[in-house]
Amino acid sequence: MKTRILLVATSLLCLSLTGCQQPKTNTSQKTVRSSHVKKKSNSHSDTKKKAKTSSDNQKQTETQATNKNKTLWNSTKDQALAAFMTSWGQTMKQDYQKYNGTNSLHVSVGIDYPDMLPTEQVNGQEGLLGWTPTGKGSYQYNVVAIYNHDGTEPPLPNRITYFFCFDQQGTPIILVDESRDGPARAVPTANQQLLAGFKKIAQQ
Repeated sequence: MKTRILLVATSLLCLSLTGCQQPKTNTSQKTVRSSHVKKKSNSHSDTKKKAKTSSDNQKQTETQATNKNKTLWNSTKDQALAAFMTSWGQTMKQDYQKYNGTNSLHVSVGIDYPDMLPTEQVNGQEGLLGWTPTGKGSYQYNVVAIYNHDGTEPPLPNRITYFFCFDQQGTPIILVDESRDGPARAVPTANQQLLAGFKKIAQQ
């Protein structure tokens, strides 16, 4: 009798232990699955971060390239303006001489450019113009090109001098000086066709 009771008790104890171990196995499996899901989630997040970083770097590179292409003035644009002014001069029956960046441009009224730029008046004020081949400078009008036509019809001497400039905001502006005596005085050109041609070249 005692032996039977002992066997029953032992069987119950084994069943009890087996029942207790089962949930532990399930918990362990859940932990493994949870860990696997987290790894997948982290991997997906890392992929997104890498993609975003790559996209940001590409945008930055494109912006830098765009800004580089937006140089206000360069030799290519200068040559385009020279061709334009040759055509323009023929249309107007005027011969324009260009300041070549080295030798002073002599004007028939007795002055030279760009030497005269510091004393050239705009709206009665001096010191607003300066020679800046790139178009970027500290002047109110940064001059990138100077073209002059000396008149041949009386009263002589007479001239038409164009200053192709950029202001501090990078806006293309053309000033013209037709003064014959007194201080040299420039004003914004009223010729919209000429200004449109300059703007088109500047935007290339």
